[in-house]
Amino acid sequence: MTPIRAKRQQVVYEHFTPPQHIPDSSTGVVRGWCRLAFLIFGLVLFLPATRLSGQILFNHLDHTNGLPQINVMSVYQDETGAIWFGTISGLCRYNGSSTRVFYSSPEYPGLTKNSILSITGNRNGAVYIRTEYDLIRYDIAADSFRVISDGATGMFYGNGKLWFTVGDKLYTWSEESETISFHSGTERDPLSVSTEGNVWCGGSNGVTIVENPRSGKGNRRVLGGVFVYSLYIDSEGLVWAGTRDDGIYTLDPEGNVQWRFLHGYGERSISDNFVRTIAEDENGIIWTGTSMGLDSYDKESGEWTNYKPDETEPGSLSDLSVFAIYRDMQNTMWVGTYYGGVNYFNPRRDIFRYYRASQTNPDRLSYPFVGSMIQDAGGNMWICTDGGGLNCFDPDTRKFTRYFYEEYNPDNMPRYHIKSIGYDRATGKLYMGVWGIGLWVFDTETRKGILHERRDWTVMNMQHYRGEIVANTGWEILKVDTGTDTLVPFSNDDELNRLMGGEYVYQFFIDGSGRIWLSSHSGLRRIDLATKQTREYRHDSADHRSFGTSTVMSFIETSEGGLFFGTLGSGLFRYNPSTDDFDNYNITNGAQVSDFSYHISEIDGGNLLILHNDSFSIFDPHLGSTVYHSTGNFPLSGFFEGNSSYITSEGEIFIGGVNGLASVYQADLADSSPIDYNLYFDRLAIDGKNVRPKDPTVVDEKNFVPLGTRRIRSMVIRFPESEIVPDAENVEVFPPDAVEIGE
Repeated sequence: MTPIRAKRQQVVYEHFTPPQHIPDSSTGVVRGWCRLAFLIFGLVLFLPATRLSGQILFNHLDHTNGLPQINVMSVYQDETGAIWFGTISGLCRYNGSSTRVFYSSPEYPGLTKNSILSITGNRNGAVYIRTEYDLIRYDIAADSFRVISDGATGMFYGNGKLWFTVGDKLYTWSEESETISFHSGTERDPLSVSTEGNVWCGGSNGVTIVENPRSGKGNRRVLGGVFVYSLYIDSEGLVWAGTRDDGIYTLDPEGNVQWRFLHGYGERSISDNFVRTIAEDENGIIWTGTSMGLDSYDKESGEWTNYKPDETEPGSLSDLSVFAIYRDMQNTMWVGTYYGGVNYFNPRRDIFRYYRASQTNPDRLSYPFVGSMIQDAGGNMWICTDGGGLNCFDPDTRKFTRYFYEEYNPDNMPRYHIKSIGYDRATGKLYMGVWGIGLWVFDTETRKGILHERRDWTVMNMQHYRGEIVANTGWEILKVDTGTDTLVPFSNDDELNRLMGGEYVYQFFIDGSGRIWLSSHSGLRRIDLATKQTREYRHDSADHRSFGTSTVMSFIETSEGGLFFGTLGSGLFRYNPSTDDFDNYNITNGAQVSDFSYHISEIDGGNLLILHNDSFSIFDPHLGSTVYHSTGNFPLSGFFEGNSSYITSEGEIFIGGVNGLASVYQADLADSSPIDYNLYFDRLAIDGKNVRPKDPTVVDEKNFVPLGTRRIRSMVIRFPESEIVPDAENVEVFPPDAVEIGE
């Protein structure tokens, strides 16, 4: 799927405050006279949002996450943010970190069957469940089930009412009087209610509109001769009718057919004509589920995109057969499958494209460890790997072509470690340092190269400086002679060359003032290329503006002339030329999310993209703080020495890690916001036994907050010999960073 290219724009970031650590669950211990009670809380994560761009990485839930069965037929989110899954073998509530499963049992006599076909609710204390035969109401506060009708064939909650069908009759359930009222005769299922109060009903005879009684129009059949299996009314009022064998019909609010979509019509179409479920994401994209996969429809472009399982792609759809699609309050899309559990993604937050390595598929990245990268004049990305040779990435096809300096032999994989890359735009040639081998010169036009072997050194890093390509072998600073395609001494001044040698150099950088900075084991050294004046920088514990103790692994000079140094353990440093000292940004002063910086690059707005151990961040030099930190949706697992990032002329950021390559558009990152954590009371257990709400032997009802209905304000736990308030001095909370209970 080709991504939508974002236009270049001024990027504005919201200020980021490093969040306090909030665990997935918080545990408090209350010591009574003779008993021990555990308060167990679940976190519901309210995910932030950014734009979808390209390939989707699906997150998965299955039996290993606590699902009672991998057959997920329905999905619903209640007012606390908890997600409910209806399976063939029980009802499941997921709070973002753990699950609770309800079975038909003496403990819950109102839950008459384990086969849960559909779920809905009023987001005001009630969840409605349709089982194989019964319509059931679950009271969140009372933690109890009760049957309100048997034989229900369909249900929908809309316009403040629960609508349901029994056979071909339509009923409503009054939550105030707890009574059932007959409405009219209609189709059996499915149901949907428009904002005008009209009920759309589908079934074996097509689609019927049950008009709002105030309209005086009565019932109208608007689509006949097809078996309608699913109905959905989108944000524009368009009605989508998925059929059993006849594709999808769209109808306007009056019931007039607008479009029909069939499998196989056009290059891209729905995956099958039997459409089980339909939903819309926050961007207006329509999602449909069939027995042949998940489909999305872009109303602006008129294109369908299909998503199917791929056993070589861990982030692909888990199963071909899709039964349920649901959009939650935070715009995450949940997909229930028949044999693959739950898949979920956020169209605005899951913004990264991920490129995995494959030794057998020539269209993919050749090796997972991605090093230096550069873009040529034609827009192609040239990507070095530390074990799989050179890769050329075509931004239009999103495919890779791999190149080796000799005939490829898997047994020689250790020989294909490319450590650095430079590009001469005039000749179109690439110059690469190959570990333990020498300099590889590659022509991007002819796609042929030549290897200059010199096994006594390796070009570890390169820099473009004043029209030349400067190279560091560790023991020498050299430059590329583009006429002979060889490496020659950096300077004709032997003394300058001597000053730059003598100690192994991990990284180097030449700034705009003509000074070369050298990182070595002993510290940081600066040499003025014109005057040969040398300055050493060492750590001084008595001077907080001195340099750190750790090795410099990355340098950058920003477009505004700021010099920054990333270290392996001391954080980020900015050089102050007027005072010849440094400002330090680290975890301790809250300016950095990690003290390890493996690579730094500049993006729009003068901000810095920094690669850390297991994430990346964006640092605003003007604020002196981090404004973005990659979270769990970022596909790369970590970074190490040699990994890098690169920003293309189109504004796409490529990030190379230890397990592949990722890309994202800068505009998408600018839309990101920190995760908002909301803590709800989730469960109370005493001596390992669950305590239900309104239990007078344990809880003072005057202060008790009903299960999951709102955030905790106050709570009293009553024991036989005492009454203990959670914020009293005799409450011991552990672990130390647990969330404190109280006002």
